[in-house]
Amino acid sequence: MTTHDVQWFAEQIGKGPDWVRRHLADIPHRKIGQSVRFTDADLAAYLDQTAVRPMRMATTGRRRSA
Repeated sequence: MTTHDVQWFAEQIGKGPDWVRRHLADIPHRKIGQSVRFTDADLAAYLDQTAVRPMRMATTGRRRSA
């Protein structure tokens, strides 16, 4: 399992390393000693949890007129 540092993770999501460190509570990661490390699976999980899903439009029960 390959691990990456904060700089790598920040580059992948388009944020700065400081932003990543401030939001570690919301980002899957591993701590090895005092080092914060990320795997490719951590990145995939973060992208999945932050993905914007399309909203389904509510229907009114009325039909459209021609």
